[in-house]
Amino acid sequence: MNRARKMSFMLIEPLVVIVSIAILVPAMARAREEAQRINCAGNLKSIDLALLIYSGDYSGFMPHDTAHDTSFNLLNRND
Repeated sequence: MNRARKMSFMLIEPLVVIVSIAILVPAMARAREEAQRINCAGNLKSIDLALLIYSGDYSGFMPHDTAHDTSFNLLNRND
């Protein structure tokens, strides 16, 4: 191979790598997003099952909503 041909071959190699990476990165991002979506759906199913088990143990009652509990608000006062 002559010198010019070797140089052109050396310039094409990084270009091929960059193009390959440019194609793979969006595919990896989509796969990661899909995995997160599946994980979230599994977590929601687990919460649903836990609430069903709780209501079965406590005659159909659901857990108390502690978001508006006054004792908790007393601990978080900004004095």
